[in-house]
Amino acid sequence: MRALIARPNFLVLDEPCANLDLYTTKIIENILKVASKSGVKIIIVTHDLFQAKRLANEIIFFYNGKIIEQTKSDIFFKKPKSREAKNFQKGLLLK
Repeated sequence: MRALIARPNFLVLDEPCANLDLYTTKIIENILKVASKSGVKIIIVTHDLFQAKRLANEIIFFYNGKIIEQTKSDIFFKKPKSREAKNFQKGLLLK
């Protein structure tokens, strides 16, 4: 997480824990939680629903390059509005 050394106000991460073991993923997620609590705004691009549930305050769900849903994470995971989000959460492949 070298990007945090400069103490940024904003951080964009694309799959920051892809292909990492669970131990290292937990370390990175803890660092991100601390950074977020200290005021760093963080956008994480991920396909990992479990990680999104652990870290996200808000979800922006894209499909075919368009925003399909944008809502608080607890709402998104309990009652998604779109068919695409429901199917994605079920693990179904989207066309």
